[in-house]
Amino acid sequence: MAISTFSIGDLGYLRNFLQNECNWFRICKKTFYREYRSVATSSPTFSLNNKPKKFCLHCEIVILKRSGEFMFSLAVNGIHFGQFLTGRMKFNKKSVPEGLYYYILELGSITLIDLNFIPRYNSDCVTSMRCVTPELIYENCSIVCPEEAIRLTVKGSGDNKLTPLGGCGAWCLKNGGDLYIYTFALSYDLFLTCYDKSIFPSLAKIIFDMIACESEDCVFCKDHNKHVSQAGQIVGCVSNQETCFCYTPCKKKMANINNPELISLLCDQEINKIDIMYPERKASLSLDINSYAHGYSGDDPYALKCVNWIPVRISAALSRLIILSCPVCKRVVMD
Repeated sequence: MAISTFSIGDLGYLRNFLQNECNWFRICKKTFYREYRSVATSSPTFSLNNKPKKFCLHCEIVILKRSGEFMFSLAVNGIHFGQFLTGRMKFNKKSVPEGLYYYILELGSITLIDLNFIPRYNSDCVTSMRCVTPELIYENCSIVCPEEAIRLTVKGSGDNKLTPLGGCGAWCLKNGGDLYIYTFALSYDLFLTCYDKSIFPSLAKIIFDMIACESEDCVFCKDHNKHVSQAGQIVGCVSNQETCFCYTPCKKKMANINNPELISLLCDQEINKIDIMYPERKASLSLDINSYAHGYSGDDPYALKCVNWIPVRISAALSRLIILSCPVCKRVVMD
């Protein structure tokens, strides 16, 4: 996309990217202008033509207002990208408790303009938001009750369709403009007493850590290092922050357990294989983890311990931060 020649389609892709793929953090608020920044993962629709593909898109917006219209300058990865005019611009604040908040941008149609000057972008400014931690996720999720689960569709058509995020027992619900992550989490008491406090113990993460292969070249089992900071503190790609749900092992059916240390969280028996299962016919969300995975010792099946796991729904504000920080989850949800 050349800066000087934007087609109508180009402007549409740009508008969609700024609204739906970016979480915005306010950098500066003055009488005559405001500045926001977003650190976004690579986009499936928006790209910089004639530029190498970037896995991180650091976007900065400087906004000026003129008689009911909004003018804004946009920089991407430190390079001035263009200047635009719109009749509607609104930043909707989304708050996660304990010092973490961000904004979602709403834009009217946009047109290209030239302000005859390029503003100074505060590229070096760093947000001071709280990081997304396992503890924060526990604080901002709700237990899914049977009445809610029966209304959610895992397999087949229907309202409230859940989209698998990749890992075992992890989904996303798109409800209007909101995103909600549904998953199974280790009970909070077990998390406090038996597990690494820097990792969110979802069923997807535990099973992945048990059966991931040891090949350094595996594109599924090794971190792709293309996440971005969920709270915008770091510009550039980072490794998985252990609070994501994109854990997809290369083998899902009757996979050998390579890390037996976690078996006790799933099963009382000494199992050596995990079989990840998917509903074969139309089904609502089951609150039993045995609907999605089974343990095996040789060819003998063993049920997994439901008592150790709680089905949870993560708040919309936090779910969006997590999903948009991961290129895998973002693409799955946007498709």
